[in-house]
Amino acid sequence: MPEQYPDSMFAGDWDWDPQRERYVVVYGAVRFGEPWNGSATPVVARGVMDAIAERQRQLMPGDDEVDRLSWVDDRVRVQRVDEAVFWIEPDAEGNYDLAPLGYVWAVVEPDVATDVVVTAG
Repeated sequence: MPEQYPDSMFAGDWDWDPQRERYVVVYGAVRFGEPWNGSATPVVARGVMDAIAERQRQLMPGDDEVDRLSWVDDRVRVQRVDEAVFWIEPDAEGNYDLAPLGYVWAVVEPDVATDVVVTAG
């Protein structure tokens, strides 16, 4: 793991709660790749990948401008408006690299989470 990531917790910008000045949900990463455009690039276990897909569906139901993430066997199908489908496949260890999504992820301290911490359990 690169030195700039002392912890293995991260969060999406959509889960920031400005009233409480903390993230509502944080996720556990197996490791991080090289930063992309200044954003963290987590690699996660299947359980975390599943939780991210579910959280996205909860926060943005019916929003056609939002990526659709769905499972097909052990792969994640990503559908974006007016773009070709692409896939996120597990690596040799069964983990999923989130870099292809291009989302803004922040590395966070574990005590910043208030409501939910999702790890590989």
